[in-house]
Amino acid sequence: MTEEDDVPGYSRAEFPHWITQYGTCDTREVVLQRDGQDVVQDDQCRAVFGTWYSEYDGLTIDSASRIDIGHVVPLKEAWRSGASQ
Repeated sequence: MTEEDDVPGYSRAEFPHWITQYGTCDTREVVLQRDGQDVVQDDQCRAVFGTWYSEYDGLTIDSASRIDIGHVVPLKEAWRSGASQ
């Protein structure tokens, strides 16, 4: 895979995410709970235990910190395609 060219003005910070869904649970934590097995959350709604299966590579992951919640369109591509406007 080759590295993409710089995209002038792009900054991930321009795309705030992980909004609160309810209580102290943000979008990331809701998705981790929804898609995991035996997920245990702490009093701040953080996933502290569970497993997640990756359909892409057949791996089972046992640490929420190792999981990226992706976007249908990568943010950098969205910026390049007009989100900057």
